[in-house]
Amino acid sequence: GFDCLLGNPPWDEMHVNADKFWTRHMPGHMALPTAKRPAARATYEAERPDLALELADERDAADYIRGVVLTGPYPGIGKGVADYYKAFGWRAVALIAQEGHLGYVLPRAAVVGASNKNWRRFLALTGCVTHVCNLINTAGWVFDDLEFRYPVVLFTFHRGADDEDVE
Repeated sequence: GFDCLLGNPPWDEMHVNADKFWTRHMPGHMALPTAKRPAARATYEAERPDLALELADERDAADYIRGVVLTGPYPGIGKGVADYYKAFGWRAVALIAQEGHLGYVLPRAAVVGASNKNWRRFLALTGCVTHVCNLINTAGWVFDDLEFRYPVVLFTFHRGADDEDVE
């Protein structure tokens, strides 16, 4: 395995949200009241069958990827929404050496959300999370292309470590 891995995996969900898709192509869609969005989507599909096909293709691709990931060695990844960062987290800990280190940038949900509980338990049983830094992306000071209120976690993990390694 690797002595050290540093990463900022993709945080995207492995599904296509129709409202987000249509907002990319039809500005103002998300400003519509929630109850009016289904009718608006039906109108868009009728007016732009090419985009309706593109949406279907994106959904098919996401479904395929999610299906592959859900059958992989990622315990608990099917609970909640399947996110890329969860699969990358499992893969990263599989790739580090017995005394290896991992430094990752993740959404806060990775360290507090129920759907990532198995991964956190694995970390606790095989090593020690040595540093955790919680950040709020206020005014985009962490990432300028991420929602400004989004919580971000920087953490380091040492495989095979014990509690004495925590600073």
